[in-house]
Amino acid sequence: MIFNANGNKNWHSFDPIYDAGPDFCFFETAGFLAGRGLRPGIAANAQAGRGFQMTQILFPQLLDTIRTTAGAYYKLTIVAGSSGAGKTHLLKQVATQLDLPIINLSLLLSQRLLSQNRRQRALNAEDVATEVIDENYKSGLCLDDTELLFDSTLRLNPLVFLQDVSRNRLIVATWNGVLAGGELRFGHTGHPDFFRQPVKGFPVVSVAEDKLQLLCTT
Repeated sequence: MIFNANGNKNWHSFDPIYDAGPDFCFFETAGFLAGRGLRPGIAANAQAGRGFQMTQILFPQLLDTIRTTAGAYYKLTIVAGSSGAGKTHLLKQVATQLDLPIINLSLLLSQRLLSQNRRQRALNAEDVATEVIDENYKSGLCLDDTELLFDSTLRLNPLVFLQDVSRNRLIVATWNGVLAGGELRFGHTGHPDFFRQPVKGFPVVSVAEDKLQLLCTT
């Protein structure tokens, strides 16, 4: 599987670009990637789309991407994929390799909110979720099962929340949804918890069919 850190040894490193602002791009342009000898499929993916780059990567490159965010405006990496795509398995590997704790955010958050009424949950959800993160945080934190953040009764913008908490915390979070057209999506149109928002200023890795695709906004 592509997730094996000891697999293909011919993977290529990318050169990070550091920037103090939120709109930076993690990697250099498609032309540069092609010049470094990456296989044509990668360069073609990097040139596709408007204002974003999709690049096929291997597990070691994912680790490098996460490390790079430590100096970024948003210290956030999102691992997106549908149910059963392998997000949790991948996140556990990331946690092991980077020596980061991993938590089930929905479980811990729901336990804290269980005794509160609907109004209290809406008022307190953001603070309680932040408390849960801080209590488990070390040099970084992996967040699995983030679905409760999308509960419409909590009145949270899940992506804004993750961005905010990652301003001074290194966060790797799973997203039970799809990455399409430069947008992160959750649920289906018409569902009360449906969510969609463009990605900007942080890396998203899409997991599908044992392959990793990195979205780099520009």
